[in-house]
Amino acid sequence: RLLHASSAERSERRARGAAIFVRGKGQLALERCELSSETGFGLWLVQRARAAARDSHFHGGRRSSIVAFEQASLDLLGSRLSGAAPHAICARGETRLAVRRCTIDGSAVRAIYAYHSASLEVSDCSISGTRSAEAAAVEVEALRPTDCASLSLSGNAFADNA
Repeated sequence: RLLHASSAERSERRARGAAIFVRGKGQLALERCELSSETGFGLWLVQRARAAARDSHFHGGRRSSIVAFEQASLDLLGSRLSGAAPHAICARGETRLAVRRCTIDGSAVRAIYAYHSASLEVSDCSISGTRSAEAAAVEVEALRPTDCASLSLSGNAFADNA
């Protein structure tokens, strides 16, 4: 179990860090792990980082549980993301994420938020309990002329989202 607590000197949002930060061409494999952060991200992937997480639990905090930026990739299998604020998963840039057989519950705003040119495949997941009536449980945006964000949903169950 890994709990991240940032120091009092780190008051700016971008300086609050993460329980695990992977960047460059770094690679990470998690299996049967629990991660949470009091003020930062749970898992932060940036640049060309690659991660695979299996049968793990990402507890909410004051920021998103999993974020992937630029050209990062993630394969998430059989895991639980609970109580995230604002989003359980946030993907931006040219990220590639596969989320399979996971439970995402109790996100403050969105369970999944993907924008710019992110690509997500979400299958056989349970998505429930998002708490914002002003946002969709899952949202994908491609607003700039060169954006091409995509989302593929298959066999998912949605319940009790605001």
